[in-house]
Order: sequence, then structure tokens, then C-alpha cells
Amino acid sequence: MRAMNKRLFALAIITTMIAVSCKKDDVSTSVDLPDARLGKYSGALSYNKNFSVITNPTTGTATIIKVSDKVYSVTFSDNVPGIDKLKFKVSTAGSYATINEDGSMAGMTLDSTSLTIGITNVATGEKWAFAGSKK
Repeated sequence: MRAMNKRLFALAIITTMIAVSCKKDDVSTSVDLPDARLGKYSGALSYNKNFSVITNPTTGTATIIKVSDKVYSVTFSDNVPGIDKLKFKVSTAGSYATINEDGSMAGMTLDSTSLTIGITNVATGEKWAFAGSKK
């Protein structure tokens, strides 16, 4: 289990570094996600805030929900707090990535079968990591 936590946090750090190194995106390029991308994903889940850690290395879930026009939320299993007010852009053909509005969060990608999250909220110190596939 400890090895899984290390891998999840390494994934979160790498994803965050990649997202931070990219130029700031224009929020006006946000898109609606295809309905097939919405729903539940199952995989490895980790959450950390103030040294309180929640992990589920095999059966954690993340559910993408459309809130309004081009705005989404992600809810999680295991009492992990959700992430709200997400917007996406087309990353590559068939893949999507989150767009930062306030600069505090980065690092979520979505393709036809998988969801990867490596997000740190600098303001609150919260860290989410998830790697899973569509249920």
C-alpha cells in the first residue's frame, strides 16, 4: 500500500509539473465534454490534506458530472472531497485537459477510456491523485 501511495503522489507531481509548465490557457476555448466521457471511473485514489491521507489503491471511484454549460464537477468515493467548477479544452484528438481559471488547480486529463488526476490546490493544501478507467 505504501508503494501505491508513492506512485500516486509521483503521478500527481509529474502531472502538476506538466500542467504548470504549459502556457496559461484562454478559458474561452472551453468545450462541452462528450456524454460518453461523463460518468464513473474506477481505479487508484489518493487524497491528502494537512497530513491526513485517504487512499484506495484498487477500488476508488471518480465520477464526472456536468453542472452547467461547459462546467463540470468530479465527485469521489471514500469520503474524498469533490472538485468543482472544472472546464476542459481539447488536448489532442479525443483527449481533454482541465483549464485553470484562478491558477490554483491543474492536472486532469481525460481520454476515451481513462481519467488521470494530479491536482494540488495551493490555497488549501489539498492534493488529489486518481488513475482509473471507465466503468
